Amino acid sequence: MRGYEFLEKMGLIDPKYIEAADKPPVRSVNIRLKLGAVAACIAILIAVFFNLPRQEIPQLDPTQPTGTHTNNHGGAGGGGYSAYDISQITNANPWYDTAELVSLPIYDNPLSSNGAGEAWGADIAELKAFALDVAERLGLESPTMEYRNYRGDPVPEDSTGPTMVIIEADGVQIKVDQIMSARIDFEPAISLPQEYNPSYNMSYDEALAIAEYLKFEHSELLCMDDPQISIEGHYNFFGEPNYQVYFYNGSDNLTEEITNYNFRFIKFWCSDEGLSTVIIEQIDLSHKVADCPVISVSEAQNLLLDGQYATNCGDAFPGKEYIRKVELVYRNSVFDDYFIPCYRFYVEIPNIELTEQSDQNIKIYSTYYVPAIEGDYIEQLP
Repeated sequence: MRGYEFLEKMGLIDPKYIEAADKPPVRSVNIRLKLGAVAACIAILIAVFFNLPRQEIPQLDPTQPTGTHTNNHGGAGGGGYSAYDISQITNANPWYDTAELVSLPIYDNPLSSNGAGEAWGADIAELKAFALDVAERLGLESPTMEYRNYRGDPVPEDSTGPTMVIIEADGVQIKVDQIMSARIDFEPAISLPQEYNPSYNMSYDEALAIAEYLKFEHSELLCMDDPQISIEGHYNFFGEPNYQVYFYNGSDNLTEEITNYNFRFIKFWCSDEGLSTVIIEQIDLSHKVADCPVISVSEAQNLLLDGQYATNCGDAFPGKEYIRKVELVYRNSVFDDYFIPCYRFYVEIPNIELTEQSDQNIKIYSTYYVPAIEGDYIEQLP
């Protein structure tokens, strides 16, 4: 689907759903608390917890086991999804509900943000090294390099203003920003073999076939010991699929694999013309705060039922009977002071009124977040 076609179709959606969906689909979401009359104080407590100063979290025994995993993105974000069935909202999150995780790490976000999506605080030398590493993976020869500030203006490398490193060569542009996210744009797009069908509306199976091809063809770019495929997406209001190809590095250690899935992943964006964009995420996790005890899914569900949740959806939690799926993810937005593990509940929203142009069989699922650590770490707050 072309951009203008998408905009035309967006005009067919009820405005209140456009407002609810007008957020980045996967990452960089500033989750706001839903404050109810009964749960207001509790919700505020959760909000304070999400900004808990590092020194107020007691350190655990570093020898404490964290659990292992020998099975098979993402990130915490995304407020609403649509599909005919919850099984069509897909990803390859390595967490599983029977995992016996004892603890998970919390990380201090070393960046600062002004609330408008602009971040600062990264080491410009690290951005440069990351950009050069990506260029080397692509085999670019004699690339040009420049530095830009948050306005997009060129600035000297040794100034205080650089927030982005840009490398260009052979029709390839690499942009590395403060979040340690490298965006690679190919002009023209890289053609795929005729048997593949890349498009905005490609099906899950089509995306999976392309992922298998990319895994082999672009192994140098992936630069992973054990690349795991994650086909992530859902359906839109009109019954059209929208799936994207992600990779993350697998591991025999579940904690490490969860970390890779949420913070160190690669997204391949395919258009009708072929492979047009690749995004490599390498979020800075060098500032570990503590390993915190993990609560069970049932404990988290009780907190959800008690109104102790966060969401960026416009819908109040409708009740336990509408819970359809749960997974463990990390909040990893640039807006967050700390990267905190949460349980993400997918909840079907009943009695949704869709426009006549929408597929009336489509179901709407909103997401609700509950901290995945023990309540003692919240109760210690004033």
